[in-house]
This record gives sequence, structure tokens and C-alpha cells, in this order.
Amino acid sequence: MRMNWPSPARVVVATAAAALTAPALAQPATVVVDAVRLEEVEVWRQVTGELRSLRRSSLAAEEPGLVVELPVEEGDAVEAGDVIAVLDTTLAQIAIDSASAQIKATESDIKRINVERAQAQRDLDQITRMTSQEATSVTELERAQTAVDRLDAQLARAQAELSGAIARHRDAIERKDDMTIRAPFPARVTRKRTELGQWVDRGDEVIELVSLREIEARLDVPESLIWRLDQASTKVRLRIEAMRDPVEGEPGRTVAHEELAEVARIIPDADPRTRQFTVRVPISNPLGRGRPGMSVIGFVPAGGFAPEITVHKDAILRDDAGEFVFFDADGKAMPARIRSKYAAGDRVAIMPGQLQPGMRVIVEGNERLYATQDLMVSAELPAKPADPTAKDAG
Repeated sequence: MRMNWPSPARVVVATAAAALTAPALAQPATVVVDAVRLEEVEVWRQVTGELRSLRRSSLAAEEPGLVVELPVEEGDAVEAGDVIAVLDTTLAQIAIDSASAQIKATESDIKRINVERAQAQRDLDQITRMTSQEATSVTELERAQTAVDRLDAQLARAQAELSGAIARHRDAIERKDDMTIRAPFPARVTRKRTELGQWVDRGDEVIELVSLREIEARLDVPESLIWRLDQASTKVRLRIEAMRDPVEGEPGRTVAHEELAEVARIIPDADPRTRQFTVRVPISNPLGRGRPGMSVIGFVPAGGFAPEITVHKDAILRDDAGEFVFFDADGKAMPARIRSKYAAGDRVAIMPGQLQPGMRVIVEGNERLYATQDLMVSAELPAKPADPTAKDAG
């Protein structure tokens, strides 16, 4: 589920030229406005970081051999179990066939020995009975017993040979299987370390994979703020400009991916040069748009409250140049560039600039406005106290 902080519920992706170009037949736009405010809100500190994959692997050859198949290229997507590379299995197959032949021969010997031993055991039983009746000598009894013991020894040796042949057969099969290198998890190929026809030794790297489904943001947080994140269930706000989410109800339009996420881990060692700690925050990436190395902006609760200029989140629009709003300039729509900082409930704290407290910005009917268009204000949102402790801007 995508969380919409601090992107407005009705963000519009348009070009700056479109925002400033008036149609031939100007018509007044019916709009709802809301006042720009200066109010006390909880302070959030902006930090930076990057996306990292939770699963990255360099696949190595477990057996030496010649690369005879290499069906993937850099950038390819693979699923768990997909074939990455195949080495020449000729020698492994010879070992399998040799062990298989020895197994069959040894099994045949065991069958023969069992037949001979069964006969020897019958002879021994008969001589034993005759000896008890003094119909034969003790020497014949000893010879019969020796024959049985000799066949028992042959049978034990043959069974040991069979176990060894089975083990060699199993090992040869495993070696052959190891010559087919498969992806251990769903991933993308980032680097090829070998090529078709190249010889690789045991342990040589073949392919490097990185998972796009399991990624995290790694934020660099100053030591003065780290105590805030040590608390249980602490959440931070994330904004990833390179990841784009579709705008609900507006096909073809996208906005930067933003979400509220819980801190997973804080790496306890600070960078000795910057005195910053690395904070790991897992994020959702079901469509694989997030890629390792992308930049991410995080907002960390700094504690305390401060006066900030705020606008309603529905006032904020976006085009290729960034964020802007339309404000009511004596009955005409005029655009103003803004830079949002963080959310406070359904409002967004912005950097000081052209907007001043008391100015009225358009929050409804602003999707198709153009500069200098006449406005017909149908309503103004009622003023209500801000919730300075609001943590969810969804």
C-alpha cells in the first residue's frame, strides 16, 4: 500500500508552460481556497541516503570446467532456479557412467555370493547333523564352516565396494549438478565475470546478482538525532524522487514515491569524520522500480516544535521543474514555486519564499488552472488548529 506523505492527494504532473498558457476563451474557474498559515508544528530534520539491496550475491563455480552455456546478459531479470551458466559436464558424466557400471557389477557379485553362501550354509547344516550322529568327521565340519566364513567375508567386501560405488555415483551426480549454476533468488544480473568458452576454476566468480524486490533505505543520521530513533516503533518519512508512483484517478501521471516506514536497525558505529550513524529502513518495492544506488531523502523527528509556514497538501502541484501552488491574487490565479519540508497532519511545512501567511492558495479546482485566469471562489476551508504532533500525513 502506497503512503502519500507528503505528496498531495491530487498531485498534477504538468509542464510549466502548460501552467502559464491561457486558452483562447478564458472562463472563470470555480475554486476552493485555503489560507497559508504560520503555525507551531513538530520539527522534522531532513537527512540523505541511498537505496541498497538486501540480497546481493556473486555466484562462483563449484567445479572447474569450460563454460558451454551462458544464457543471461547484464540487466536481465532472473527467477529463483533459473539457469545462469552451464559448464562442460563430459568428465562428470564419465564418472557417473563408471560408478554406475561398478554398481551393477558389484550387485551381480553380491547376488552370486549370496547364492553360493546359501548353498554353503545348507552343506554346513547337513554336516553338522551328520557329525552329531558320528556319520562324518570333525575335519569335514571345519571345512564346511570355513567355506561359509569365506563367503561371508566376500559378501562383506562386496557390500563395502557397493557402498563406495554408490557414494562415487552420488558424488559424480552432485558434481554434474554443480556445473549448472542457478539463480538462488529473484534478481537482476549486474555483472558478468566470464564469457562463453572461458575456463573457470573452482571458486571463480561467474555472475553477480542483486535483488530488486528486497531493498532498504540507508540514511545518514547525525548523532544529535539518533536517540530519537532508538525508541520502539519509531517511523521516518522517505521520499524517493527516482521511483514514481501512479496518481490515483489520473492515468499516465506519476509522483515521487513517498512512504512512512519503521526503522529496522541502527548500525552502532558512527562515521568518525561526519559523526553520522547509518540507519536501515526497509521499503516496499513490489514493482522493482527502486534500484540500488538511487538517492533517498529521509525526514527524522528532531523533537520540539517550531513555527513553520504551512499550506494544505491539496494545494501542491508538480511539474517538471518541481512543486508549485496557485494563489488568489486579487481574483486571478498566479503560480508560485515552493519547496516542501515535511508534513504536519494534512498540511505541509514549506521553505520561506513567495508565499506569506494569510495568502490564499487554491486547494480544489487547481488541476487545470493557468496563470492570470479569473477565479470564482466558492468556499474557503475553515480554519482549525494544526495538530503539531501528527505523525501520519497519509
